[in-house]
Amino acid sequence: MNADVVRIALAEWNAGRELTEEAFAEFARPDMVLDLTANVLNPGTFEGFEGFRRFADQVGEAWAEFRMEPEEVFERGDVVVALVRAVGTGQGSGVQIEAPVSVVCEMRGGRISSLRVEPDRKAALRAVGR
Repeated sequence: MNADVVRIALAEWNAGRELTEEAFAEFARPDMVLDLTANVLNPGTFEGFEGFRRFADQVGEAWAEFRMEPEEVFERGDVVVALVRAVGTGQGSGVQIEAPVSVVCEMRGGRISSLRVEPDRKAALRAVGR
């Protein structure tokens, strides 16, 4: 089930340990595109494991802690939308954030081929017909 793959990916991120290329391959395609262009903080696009690692390094530089806590997950065909709560503590500043966002994943072959963070939950839910 595609939704389970997205749940695993979020759990791996939230575990806070360094992600290996082998663990990445369990839930993501080698050419996965991570699209964060809609983000206010850390915007950008990243491709593949190396891109994901660069993104994780940027997050580690900016945040002492950063999690994407899943609240609800919806699936429709090869699209999965996870409504999540982004929770973080700023590196150095200690500033805490908590914000509702969505993760929209397109799946191919049972793994994530693209992951887009969408701040607008209603727009994200339209991707799964809700």
